[in-house]
Amino acid sequence: MNNSILITGCNSGIGAATAKLFLEQGWEVIATVLPTNPVNTIAAIKSDSLHIIEMDITIAEHRRRVIDVINNKFGGTLDCLINNAGVRNQIPFEYLPHDLISKTIDVNLTSTCLLTRECIDALIKTQGRVVCISSVAGFIPIPMGSIYTACKYALEGFVQCLAIELKDDNVQICSLQPGAHETPINNVKDLSHLGNSKKLDRAFKMATCLYKYKKPPADNVARKIYKLIQMKNMPIQSQIGTDAKLHYFFRSILPFHLWMKFHKLFFSFGLLSIQP
Repeated sequence: MNNSILITGCNSGIGAATAKLFLEQGWEVIATVLPTNPVNTIAAIKSDSLHIIEMDITIAEHRRRVIDVINNKFGGTLDCLINNAGVRNQIPFEYLPHDLISKTIDVNLTSTCLLTRECIDALIKTQGRVVCISSVAGFIPIPMGSIYTACKYALEGFVQCLAIELKDDNVQICSLQPGAHETPINNVKDLSHLGNSKKLDRAFKMATCLYKYKKPPADNVARKIYKLIQMKNMPIQSQIGTDAKLHYFFRSILPFHLWMKFHKLFFSFGLLSIQP
């Protein structure tokens, strides 16, 4: 039997690109798509090796469906898990409604951890790999993305703990930290429905400025994921994108107070999305 991989959040962007690449490489791909999302770019793919499952990661019954597929189709084994499902809101913290805060934490952190736990037995059987799609927000603060940033910081801690806990089981886990790429999660949304204020107007203009530059395609991230899982020893962290590598470099060499000055300057000039 071919190697099996579970990829969450495959409606579009990184998830869809990763599913397509692994299919091309001969893998059995379990691709989850959000049923409420009208965009589904992998639906047109015709392949016996593609198993599309509708899943809202925050619903336990939906996650059980995925585990049932792993048990019934692959004998309870899984070679690789890609935790990609995520949501993001570019809104100043004081304007974030409670339900949006809860949803962001649930999708990006809580339910991602729960799905990983539910897949661990299947991964241990194959000495498998886990790649969690994090972000530059996992090691730098992103303005208008406070809760998203908090989730990614927490995800980094989760990955580092699991890397130690699962070492004796020979299950490797990596946090992949992409910079800005051409994916729907980076689309800037209108904030006018939240009210009229100078702060909201400034937030919208700043977000638009930050993401107006041409960004690399999601395919780059998919190729990076494939490269990572082919490695004998995956790193616990890895960055992709010029912006991510630049941020990581300065974050690692500068004292905190100097780095924060650089970081504020970086965002002030809208340089987050430098094209490699």
